[in-house]
Amino acid sequence: TPSAEIPGIPAPVDLNAATAAELEELPGVGPALAGRIVSYRESHGRFADIGGLHAVPGIGPALAERLKPHLTVR
Repeated sequence: TPSAEIPGIPAPVDLNAATAAELEELPGVGPALAGRIVSYRESHGRFADIGGLHAVPGIGPALAERLKPHLTVR
């Protein structure tokens, strides 16, 4: 199936369902930033798309681009 995981390559993380611990597994995301992503989602509602990450304090264009392949929005 197209959504099956490829061995060695983790499946994308759902930005609207991921826990802080799951977000910390992403490149460039530590505990503080993972917490800000979750807090932003709780305060502002679901992300409409991955571009919504730009509104989270501490996520600039370079980090957003690096995270894009690892994220999905359902």
